[in-house]
Amino acid sequence: MIITFLLLPFLFIFASTLSYNNQVMQESKSFITKYSLLESILSSLIITILFLQGFIPTIIILLIIFVLMMVLSFIIMSIKGQFNIKGVLELETIKNNIILFSATVLPLYVFLTIFRYLPFYFQIPLAILSSSAIFYSKQTLIKLFQPIYKKIHTFFSIIGIVESMVIYIGIFLLFLSTLLLQFPSNVIGETLNLSNNTPYFSIQGFPVDLQNNFRQNEILKLDIEELLGSEVLDYYYENEYLYLYTNKNELVIYNVLTTELINTYVLETITIIDHEHSKFNGDFNYMFVKHDDYLILFGHADVFKVTLDGAESIIDVNNNNMKHYYDNGELYILYSASPTLQKIYKFNNGEMILSETISLSLFPFDSMVVISETLFYIDNNRYILASNNNISFIIKSGSTLFDKEKKVIYYVTDESTDYSSISVYSKVTSTDSEFIIKNSKMYNYYGIMIKDQIFYTDYSKINEYSRITSAKRIMIVDDEFEISTIFNHQELQPFLYGNFFHNSYIANYHNEDDNLEFLQVDENLKHVVLTLYQLEELDVDIKFPFYSHYGVGILTTIFVFLFIPTTHNRSTHIESGFDVKTSKNGNNIVHK
Repeated sequence: MIITFLLLPFLFIFASTLSYNNQVMQESKSFITKYSLLESILSSLIITILFLQGFIPTIIILLIIFVLMMVLSFIIMSIKGQFNIKGVLELETIKNNIILFSATVLPLYVFLTIFRYLPFYFQIPLAILSSSAIFYSKQTLIKLFQPIYKKIHTFFSIIGIVESMVIYIGIFLLFLSTLLLQFPSNVIGETLNLSNNTPYFSIQGFPVDLQNNFRQNEILKLDIEELLGSEVLDYYYENEYLYLYTNKNELVIYNVLTTELINTYVLETITIIDHEHSKFNGDFNYMFVKHDDYLILFGHADVFKVTLDGAESIIDVNNNNMKHYYDNGELYILYSASPTLQKIYKFNNGEMILSETISLSLFPFDSMVVISETLFYIDNNRYILASNNNISFIIKSGSTLFDKEKKVIYYVTDESTDYSSISVYSKVTSTDSEFIIKNSKMYNYYGIMIKDQIFYTDYSKINEYSRITSAKRIMIVDDEFEISTIFNHQELQPFLYGNFFHNSYIANYHNEDDNLEFLQVDENLKHVVLTLYQLEELDVDIKFPFYSHYGVGILTTIFVFLFIPTTHNRSTHIESGFDVKTSKNGNNIVHK
């Protein structure tokens, strides 16, 4: 399908070039066809870089395109014909092809993207009608603006000092407005379904036909004037109350309806550097857990039973070497008391009760570990499922994710060196079958399993400038273990730059009723905005490969090209090169 959408513009460009050259050239049909073919290929390569760059998978192909462009330019400049084209590259045809593409094929692709959530019998006709409206609007605008173009040209040829000052002041005010006001590109992009587009060139190892069918729905937004002064590590939302756990071991409770701060409780006098220091590395950290109508908070070193009135410690181990898991619907904690001693606690009626003490020297396995809220034994470099010792997996380094339904483990390994960044995503079965996705850069490290998809993302961290940073996107891997979608997080965009949010990060991600949910924190020196989103997957009838290629900025490009006319006079075309001798209808024009 990718070849189809690259070939379609070429056929359109070739037909346009051939028609134009037949009007202005007096050579044989065979010569005109060959010459038009060369110009069409060159035009197509330029258009691919300008408007179809999402189909370029690697920088090697990008370099090959540039080389082909230079070779074709040299061949075209060397062709001898009636126009004595030697040492000159004729740009008028290429310019016309770009303008025509921007008014026909490009709008068609963009409108197919905008209307992709509609049934195909609405999507395709609406896209064709909308792109046709763009084309005919361009024809109308060009006719209307031709006299204006001439007046503008005359005006600039006779303007004086006063007029020049007015123009310069206008330009300065326009520039100043861009510094003070912020264009709401995120809101417009979401409204027009043009958000979550991939980078300018898809040379990051991602497929070029990524789908773009996820949308974030706002569940709640809390705008508070009190600055948190700490990083939010996890959250829990129920009814009208939002519970936050911070890296300063604080429990903060807000009433969402009234935005009232209910209370702030300091649980432990210790500051957690970031998520990766809050519990074991390599798995997602959920501090809040709801079980048997109790809200439980797994702090840095203690476990608390949380109510609106505060937090009661139900286990005090003064150590963060603990993780929770479930067995037959019961909640347990695995606590590593020492390298040779492990304890298992069971939650029962609001209390953590010591269930078992295990001395590893007497244990039939080397150790124990929790992966994705599931208990495993470790023996002979394998993870052995505690609930079924016949199921085991080879151990690999990096983050881990266990699929309880399919009995599969997923690993993300950082194989970066001093000279290159490499990330390896592995899917390992109990029979040691392994499937690998290998990328040239290190991407999202932690995964959440939701239905048959894996949502890979990262935790927030405090950088060297004391700013909180987090993953800018979510990488979604489908049930075939292929990267299918990229979802970009979007910072809030206040209208005035003075209200710019200097910190925007994702506190944590949750699987809520088989939907990905996350809390976004946007803060500046005046206030903090807490927004809870849920990611929704939308149905798409026809999966075209360019849905992730175009963002809201492409609309500006189409709008600008609406006012650029095509030209059809080879004696007045743009030329680059050496001395040119051009003839049309017997008139010779020599350029020096």
